[in-house]
Amino acid sequence: MKKEDLKSGLFGYKKASVFRYIAEIEQEYSEKINEKEILAKKAEEQYLMQYAALEKELQEAQNQIENMKQMLEMKEKEAEQEKRNADIFRKKYDEKAKEAEQKQAKIERIASGMQDLLNEITDRSAQIDLQPVKTGSEENRDSKEENNRNMSMFQRRANQA
Repeated sequence: MKKEDLKSGLFGYKKASVFRYIAEIEQEYSEKINEKEILAKKAEEQYLMQYAALEKELQEAQNQIENMKQMLEMKEKEAEQEKRNADIFRKKYDEKAKEAEQKQAKIERIASGMQDLLNEITDRSAQIDLQPVKTGSEENRDSKEENNRNMSMFQRRANQA
């Protein structure tokens, strides 16, 4: 019904037609409001679903962050332990290297001493080879001569006579 369809009477519009007109307008607006409410409820449901999904994603992300923090802490502890182990190993290695150097120096001194001793033995053997070999009779005569030199003058005369 339109405004022009309202029936008029002696003192203005008839009440019944005005009430019908108002009822029709109310019905139109209430239908529009109902449609808007339905759309709003659907939008609200979608937003609630999106909100729930986002909250779930947020919770998962927070869990992942927490897990990563724990893993990072574990890795840091492992790295720290590895560093301590490396330091201990390095100290032991340095000690063993120092001991090896000391032993090497000792071996070199011993080898040098042995080389000197070998050279001395070689020199002495060369000197011995160069001296004439004395026979037994020559050695007896030499020893008698030495004995005679050591004797006093009176003993030599007695031995000579």
